[in-house]
Amino acid sequence: MDVERDPLSTFASGFFQGRTALVTGGGRGIGRRTALAFARLGARVVIAS
Repeated sequence: MDVERDPLSTFASGFFQGRTALVTGGGRGIGRRTALAFARLGARVVIAS
């Protein structure tokens, strides 16, 4: 049985709490997914498209 896991579950919730992430190209594609991942882990995210 192939169970698909969320790759972010490796990190503790709030891992980036109190930190700011600058993501370039965050308006779409991989950059967007990266920005959302940082946000899910507690970071404040600044996106530069």
